[in-house]
Formats: sequence, C-alpha cells, structure tokens
Amino acid sequence: MATKEKFLEARQLIDAEQYDEARRILATIEHPRAREWEAKLDGMAAKRANVTNTVQEKPKRTALSASGYYQYPLHMRFKIVALAPQIYITDATGREVVYVRQKILKLKEDVRIFSDSSKREEIFRINADRIIDWSAAYHFTDSRTERSLGSIKRKGWRSLWRTTYAIFDPHEQQTHHLKEDNPWVKVADAIFTQIPLVGMAAGYVFHPSWTIYRGVDREDERNPVMQLCKKPSFFERSFAIEKLDPNMTPEEEQRLLLSFMMMVQLERGRG
Repeated sequence: MATKEKFLEARQLIDAEQYDEARRILATIEHPRAREWEAKLDGMAAKRANVTNTVQEKPKRTALSASGYYQYPLHMRFKIVALAPQIYITDATGREVVYVRQKILKLKEDVRIFSDSSKREEIFRINADRIIDWSAAYHFTDSRTERSLGSIKRKGWRSLWRTTYAIFDPHEQQTHHLKEDNPWVKVADAIFTQIPLVGMAAGYVFHPSWTIYRGVDREDERNPVMQLCKKPSFFERSFAIEKLDPNMTPEEEQRLLLSFMMMVQLERGRG
C-alpha cells in the first residue's frame, strides 16, 4: 500500500474514532507527518483520560444520595390546606432538593418522593403495610432499584401523648427511635389555636420539635443524630431539619430523612 493511501486510511479511521487501528497504520509509515499524527493522537488520548477521571470522581448529586451532600439545615414546608399533601424541601442555599407528594383516595398510605417539584424523577416511595391503621409500618423503597431502605412505625397508644416512633433497617431490626421533645408544647399549641382570631397566630408562638436518637431504648437520649423543629409560619407549616451527628452513614441519613418526611405526613393534623 502506497504512503498516500496509508495516510488516507489512517484519516478515515481517526474520523471513525478507531484510534488504535489508525496508530497501527501510522507506525508503518516512514514520514515526519506520521509522527505528527501520532503525537496528536497521544494528546487526544490524554484529554479523554482526564475527562473520564473527572466524570468518575464527581459525585452524583441526586437527592439523599450521600452523607454530606446536603447543606444543612434543610427547610421543609407544606400548605395547611391542600387536597393532596405535598412537602417541599430546600437546603441552606435555597435549592430545592426533595418534593414529596401523597396520593389521595388510597386505602393505604402511598407517598411518592421526587428529586424536585417537576416530578420528572421519582426517587423513593413510602407505602403502608396495611389499610389505614394506628400501628401500621411504613416501608421505604428506592424507586430506581426497588431496594428496601427500612421502615418507620408509630408506637401505638404511647403517641397519643408524646409522638413516638421506632425506625428499622431493611432487615427489620430497630436502629433508632424518634420522639417529641416536649409534648406540652403541642398541647399549648392546640389550645391556643382554638382562641378566635388570636389562634391564627399560633404558628408564630409555639414551636414543637422532634429528635431521632440512635438505639432502641426510647428513654435513651445519649445519641441524638437528627432533629426537626417547627418554625414560625402563617399560611403554611415550616420546619428545619438539623443533622446533629456529622459521622452518620449515607444509608442512616437517608433512612432518617425519610422517617421525618413520613412522620410529618402522619402528624400534620396535630400541629
């Protein structure tokens, strides 16, 4: 094959991004231009390697994907009056990171969680294990992989006075407990709300909070890991979520955030 024909074939292979085949042909050509082309191919290979490494090292910024991704505190809000319960969550920069929507007219709780309010990407769902029941368990599922992420269950009659939940891992082993910090705040909030006109400002006066602790003993408060606190608001309910333990694992953070989302849905009628 003549040199000119070899150059032509090498050019066609390069255009087709078949760089290894082009190199083999260039190696058989004794001409300075062939060395120039080989140097250019080396430069192109180096650039491709840099781009590949950058893509691989850059964390995938999807909702609840990894510990430390969110900038706390997170801000959670929902409308007081809405046909279908909806929750909007933004981070400390104001960026929307989660949108939660509960399906209506369902015998079982059916909550869908999206990466934002456009609802283009469903990332998680929460389903009850039985028809509406005080002691139902609410299971978390990764919508993309169908992997179980754990569950949360209200502690029956105990929650009538002080909101109390148990949180479980995917193997149904309890890992945390969630409870209301001061039940008297809820009582005062409920009474204040009933006062004509003045009760409209209840959202600015009383601010209940809930904390998740690591462990199964509901009286053990030595290891708080995450807290939800109600913030002043008027036409909507507003909350702040603080991460108290910076060393929690991504899986733990994910499960606890989902627990707070479900707890707010269940307790929304109680202030």
